[in-house]
Amino acid sequence: MILLFFLLSLDVTFGFSFKGIDYTTTIYKNNKLYVYEPDDIELKWSGLTIYNLSDGPISDIQTQLVNFTNSNPVYTPQFLQLPQGLPNGRSNETWMIGGIVDDKLKDNNLIKENWTCEILNDNKLKFHDDFIPMPQFRNFPKSGFSQTIVNSNNGPELYIVGGLVYVKELDKELITNYFYKYEFNTGKWVDLSKATKSILQPRAYHKVIEVDNSLLLFGGIQNDEAIKENFEHTTPTDDNTDYGGITTIFKFDLKDQKWSTVNAKLNKDPNIYKTGQVSGSVFNIYNGKIISYISLYNYDRREFEPQIGILNYNTWEWEWHNVKNEAGTDNNLILSYYQTLIINDQLILIHGMSNQRQVKKLYVINLETYKFQGFLNISGEDSKSESSGLPSWAVTISVLGIWFCLRFKKQVKVDDANSEQAIQEVWASAGHENDGLKSRAAPFPSSKMGKTGGLNDSILIDELAPRFWIQSIYPFVAIHGHSREHEGK
Repeated sequence: MILLFFLLSLDVTFGFSFKGIDYTTTIYKNNKLYVYEPDDIELKWSGLTIYNLSDGPISDIQTQLVNFTNSNPVYTPQFLQLPQGLPNGRSNETWMIGGIVDDKLKDNNLIKENWTCEILNDNKLKFHDDFIPMPQFRNFPKSGFSQTIVNSNNGPELYIVGGLVYVKELDKELITNYFYKYEFNTGKWVDLSKATKSILQPRAYHKVIEVDNSLLLFGGIQNDEAIKENFEHTTPTDDNTDYGGITTIFKFDLKDQKWSTVNAKLNKDPNIYKTGQVSGSVFNIYNGKIISYISLYNYDRREFEPQIGILNYNTWEWEWHNVKNEAGTDNNLILSYYQTLIINDQLILIHGMSNQRQVKKLYVINLETYKFQGFLNISGEDSKSESSGLPSWAVTISVLGIWFCLRFKKQVKVDDANSEQAIQEVWASAGHENDGLKSRAAPFPSSKMGKTGGLNDSILIDELAPRFWIQSIYPFVAIHGHSREHEGK
C-alpha cells in the first residue's frame, strides 16, 4: 500500500491538519466544470461537484454537489476527453474509465461491469460496458496510471501508461511501465509494452500530455534505487519509493512509436533543488510552452516553494515566475494533486491538497500578470471598465482586505518575515447545493454503503481560512507500514 501524505509544523495556537482529496478527475463541457471525487470530503462518499462557470467574481459561482450512492470511495475513475466525430453520439457524452485505490488492488474489485461509467443528466452515474471494453491483459494497471487520447492518422487512440499492479504470486504491489493503446476505430486494445522495456522508468501517479506529435511524461512516484539497476517493466514499492524530478522527462514519438529520455535544465541551484522534485503537479500547454503551478522542494529549507514553472520544449529549459496575490503581496499557497483548466489567459487551479484549512476550492491565476485574481473571464470580453483601474467590487474587496490585514498585524508579531509568511486567503469557491440521490446497488461491496450520510438542500458557504505560519513541510512516502523522510540524495 502506498500512502502519500505531508507533515506540517505550524506556529499557531490552534490545531490544523493537512487535508486534501486524491484521485480527483475533471472535465469542462458547455461552460460547466465537472469535478468527480471518489471520497468527497463533504459527503464522505463519492460525489460530483458541478461548477457553472461565468464571467464575474468567483464567489458568485453556483455549484451543485451530487452524491453518487451507487459508486464507492474504492472506485477511482478518470474522465475521458473524447474527440469529436465518434459514432453514436459518443463525443457529446460524459464518460469515465475505472480504477481502484492502490490499497485495494489485492481485492481486484475492478471488473468489466464497472470498468466504464457515464454521467447522465448531471445527476446519475450509470455503469455499462458497451463503449470501451475492459482490456484482458494480465499486467494492465488498475491504479495510478495515466490516460491520454490523441488523434492519429488511423483515428483517435487512447494511450495508457504506467501505474500499479498487484502480483498475487509475490503478494506485492509493483510500479510499472506497461504501455497500452485502444483504437476507437477498430474497438481493439494493443499491448505496446515492448517499447518501454528497460527504457521507460516505471512510474505511477504521473502526468502525460501530448505535445507536437509526442507524449511527454512528467513526475509521479518511482523507486529511486531500483531504476539504477537493471529493470524491465516493474519495480517494487518499498522504502526507496519517492517523487520523480522534473529534469527527467520521458518522450514517446507517436510517429516512430519509440520512447526516449530528455534531460531538461532546471535553472535552479542543484545543491538546493537537486533534480526538481515536485508532488502532484499538473502540466498544460500554453502559448507554445508547458506551464505548471509547481510546489518545488527546497532541500536547504526543507519545504516546498510555490512558483509557476514554464518549460520551453524546444530548448528543454525551465523558467520560473513567482505568483503574487492580487494586492501584490507574496503568495505561499502549496497545492498538490489538483486539477487545472486554462481559459483566456487564466490558469484555474481546481481542488487538491493544500496548506489551507479549506478544501474543494478554485483559484485563478492571471497568466499575463502572474497574480491571483478574484474573478473569472469566461467569455473573453474585458470585464474591467474603460479606465485601467480595477472594477468597483474588486476595489471594495481590496480595501477591506488591507484593513483586515493591518488590523491583524497589530495583534501578531512575526519574527522572520521572509521565512514565516502569513497565508493570505486567495479566492474561495462559491456555495455548494447538495443533491442526495437514491440509486441502485453499488458495483463494489463495501461496509460504507449504509453510511452515505443524510443530505439536505442546504447551501454550504466556505468559511474564511484563518491565517497561520508554516515552519516546514515535509513530504513522506509510507509503504507497507514503513516511512522514510524525503531526503536529499
